[in-house]
Amino acid sequence: MFITAYQHFQARWVATDVRMAAARQRSISLVEADVAALAARLPIILPATPDALPQALVVPKDTDTPFGEHTPRLWENYPFSLIPESLGVDDNGEPTTHDMLWMDPLAPQPTHPLDGYRLFDQDSQPSEALRGVMQRLRRVQGEVVQMQAMIRLLHDAKALTARKLEHYGESLRVYEVSTEGLDETMDKSHLELAYKAAAMAEAIQQSQQSLNFEPDEWGQAQASS
Repeated sequence: MFITAYQHFQARWVATDVRMAAARQRSISLVEADVAALAARLPIILPATPDALPQALVVPKDTDTPFGEHTPRLWENYPFSLIPESLGVDDNGEPTTHDMLWMDPLAPQPTHPLDGYRLFDQDSQPSEALRGVMQRLRRVQGEVVQMQAMIRLLHDAKALTARKLEHYGESLRVYEVSTEGLDETMDKSHLELAYKAAAMAEAIQQSQQSLNFEPDEWGQAQASS
């Protein structure tokens, strides 16, 4: 649900350890900091869809979270997230787009009427706590854009091979990562980004050693056309 002062003026938010909610997912989208923290713990895939982020395949555990002490960046502010370029309307009735604040309506007790931080102050303005959430989400959005640029570098460097993979009975179209010859094929016009992309590729490649990939003839034909 979208957050508005009209609907949520009295609402309060109780901050909790969100790793439990994240651990219930079959996969978790990652940015660069997550890949570095989780590659040794979980297999990481690259979905074969445009602008998709790397995903850690979650393997539930009985004794601790699959993520150890790390909280995935896109989950740090759960149940809140930004919905980019949402359609709106300006004062003249013309269509416009905004990045809108969204709260997962399925989150367990995302707000509480008596406890926690208020979402809005007495003037119907976002509270200090909610402004902090929005600022953190904006920073993470920048990390998402950087990750997408890094994946495009790997695509251009021919470091990704189309594969199929089974996860929880679901057939996934993904990319297998290879760093062989990457130093020669990587575009280094943006040296810092290229360095980060190469380091990320190496971490993902290591995390994929336990995966049983199958050929994806259709995906390979598309890549070569």
